[in-house]
Amino acid sequence: MAVEKIKIEPNSIPVPLDKLLADPRNVRHGFPDSGIAHLADDLAMNGLLQNLVVRHETSDNGEPTGRYFVTAGRRRHSALKHLVKNKRLAKNAAIPCRVTTEEDAGTISLIENISRVAMHPADQFQAFAALSDEGKSIEQIALRFGITTATVERRLRLGRLAPIILSAYRDGLLKEDEAKAFAVTVDQETQARAFDQFRWPSSWSQARSIRSMLTEGEIDNDDARAVYVGADAYEAAGGAMTRDLFSDHVSFGSAELLNRLALEKLEAFADSVRAEGWAKVLVRIEAPAPVELTDFERAFPSEQVGLSAEDAQREADLTARREALEVLDEMTDEQADEIETIDSDLERLAERAVRYAADDLASGLAIVSLNEHSGQPTVRRLKPRAVVQARPSLPGADQSTGNVQEPDKKGLTAALTASLLAHRTRALQAHVAQRPGLALRLLAQALLIERSRLYSTAPLGLRLRHPDTLPPDAAKETQDGAARRVLDEAHEQREDHQPGDEDGLLPWLLAMDDWQVVDLIAPLVAEGIDAGASDWTEEPDCLAAQVARAAEYDPRPYWTADAETYFGRVNKEQIAQAVTEAGGSISTAGKKGDLVIEATRKVADTGWLPALLRPPAPTSQD
Repeated sequence: MAVEKIKIEPNSIPVPLDKLLADPRNVRHGFPDSGIAHLADDLAMNGLLQNLVVRHETSDNGEPTGRYFVTAGRRRHSALKHLVKNKRLAKNAAIPCRVTTEEDAGTISLIENISRVAMHPADQFQAFAALSDEGKSIEQIALRFGITTATVERRLRLGRLAPIILSAYRDGLLKEDEAKAFAVTVDQETQARAFDQFRWPSSWSQARSIRSMLTEGEIDNDDARAVYVGADAYEAAGGAMTRDLFSDHVSFGSAELLNRLALEKLEAFADSVRAEGWAKVLVRIEAPAPVELTDFERAFPSEQVGLSAEDAQREADLTARREALEVLDEMTDEQADEIETIDSDLERLAERAVRYAADDLASGLAIVSLNEHSGQPTVRRLKPRAVVQARPSLPGADQSTGNVQEPDKKGLTAALTASLLAHRTRALQAHVAQRPGLALRLLAQALLIERSRLYSTAPLGLRLRHPDTLPPDAAKETQDGAARRVLDEAHEQREDHQPGDEDGLLPWLLAMDDWQVVDLIAPLVAEGIDAGASDWTEEPDCLAAQVARAAEYDPRPYWTADAETYFGRVNKEQIAQAVTEAGGSISTAGKKGDLVIEATRKVADTGWLPALLRPPAPTSQD
């Protein structure tokens, strides 16, 4: 585009461009060249909106030479020469200039560079929005200013922020990244409501909290359901998505729609599992908790049958691709995701190469669910759990080892007592992890006790090393339980966002709202809880019992009486006593193995608990 004729204002004189020289007395001795091309485009479209300020070049005897030094307007001068170089402007084009004296040249140059005040970004954003409102397209605006369409989209989004937010940004009450966080939604009313709840000013950025507040209830794109369904399928089904123009954050607006689409896709996947012949195929987004599957155990293949030629070739191709990815020095997120997908595909191919026993299929259960990390379908194949046949032994013997152990005052072996106490502690930890307010108070209690030394022990022990309060053997026994999973999931949510180095922890915490920090503390405090070894029915006022009552402790979601957890580890009389306490009756005649099976059936769904697992009774202080 050739430049339009440049207007000569009444208070200026025309000077041929080739008679203009850089002024050695200009106080600015350098400037970046990166914006000259854009400025040249602007001059070509709009002309020179501000005169150059020049002074005469004089000869040795003080006479004007007919050429001029550019005292103010050096970047505009360079942009004009850029137009000449690109044959968009004549080299002798008349340029409007205002002449100053040699004595004033340095002062004018200094004033121009010192007194200049840059436009506030908020004004720039609103100016872009005004251009759009006038009917100019994003492409036209981008071409007009020599910038990308993505940059225009971002500036338009910021220019259309709620007025109260733009005003706060202009007044310095909001940082730029915080203003950008409000732009995660285009609804100005929603933005304004969130701003009313925003706690400002702060020395640390609160952008993450703002973005979380505005997308509360939406599903992040790294959620297993989102990964499995995919953005394209979700939007094709009419789902709304929130895309943050200023970060990689993407969220799915409807959990209900995402759940439906994920289940529909899982149901289709489950058809191949049904074809294996399982008695029942259960399809869920999340796998059932272990406590729901106490009657089942893993089913193992009974024979290898090999892969078809097509599947064998597919397996070879996937393996080769995986090996090629593994040797890379650096791997992108997309390549890491590809490896997870390949592993899932290889696992499914491996399942086609085996066959399960007919008895296992006839009575078994296959569970199709989503892997919470990879977002790929996974299958658990189960068969009814075999009843543990207890070996004859002396009273008080540990059934797992046959070693005689002294029973405690409840008549239980030391191993079973340790197991029950471990499950009690883990269940109590799970309850506290889900009660941030209680966790905060337990932290305060522990600190006060430590400060005053009123007692020798406290339910919460503050530790700088591994926080598990259980002995290794007991911890191992509970590691796959539902209570342990509650703690692990809480920690995983924290670790997804936690800085990788200790130096970044305090800034990260300071950027949070108080309620977010309390939520963060809950699982950390919970994992330090020790339910102790006291009998809460005899010591209802002990500190651990107080915590249990405050947490509304109930171990039944995390522990069920069966052959493995209880009945296979006690004698016949204790089995009969448990059934009686559960409201039933049972004969102790016959084999213990049969008694264990009948007792497990009779106490099922009764909520019966051994004394060591029962919640403490209320006291007068409650």
